[in-house]
Amino acid sequence: MLKSREIEKIDLVNREIAEIYLKPDARNKYFPDGGSGGITENLSGGSKPDYTYRIGSIEGFESDISEAQKNTPDPIYINNVSRTNWGGEIIGWIFPIILLVGLWFFIMRMMSRGGGGPGGQIFNIGKSKAQLFDKKADVNVTFKDVAGLEEAKVEIIEIVDFLKTPDKYTRLGGKIPKGVLLVGPPGTGKTLLAKSVAGEAHVPFFSISGSDFVEMFVGVGASRVR
Repeated sequence: MLKSREIEKIDLVNREIAEIYLKPDARNKYFPDGGSGGITENLSGGSKPDYTYRIGSIEGFESDISEAQKNTPDPIYINNVSRTNWGGEIIGWIFPIILLVGLWFFIMRMMSRGGGGPGGQIFNIGKSKAQLFDKKADVNVTFKDVAGLEEAKVEIIEIVDFLKTPDKYTRLGGKIPKGVLLVGPPGTGKTLLAKSVAGEAHVPFFSISGSDFVEMFVGVGASRVR
């Protein structure tokens, strides 16, 4: 086509895509139905090129064009054209944002579910496993429900009285007790006695296992209780 001078112009778009425009006579010769052949991409807003293809390298493309029209008078020179593919630019900006938002929603969902599944335990670090028994519905245990342990009940009555009427003790300089240590083998009623204290004093009751204090990271277990 170059030697027969059938090409009107050649545009090199963004140094990647070559657009070849034929002369009217050549266009009618190769495309009698009025169409164009070989078009794979069109970035222009004007008339469409007759042939469009992606070049391998600029040097090789220019060398091939020069070699093809070496002895041709009035050679056709390549026009370097810069165009912006707005569709690709917009997608390039929006896609990373959508990806980050989707990742954020996924992490929030995993954290709200407690991070179940393989590798999900990382979301449970620092999360308290204590169970809360509300005084209005869950804590219905009193000293009457605890069989035996009479000596322990007598010692704990003052704790219950302090929880009910703390002003009576604070006026005399009393301080809030740090806690009560119940010692004994499993199954002797330590947890039931602690729950009965909450039931007698009408206060919430938190239940947590001692194994929850043990964690891979130092201080995480204790922070759960605090």
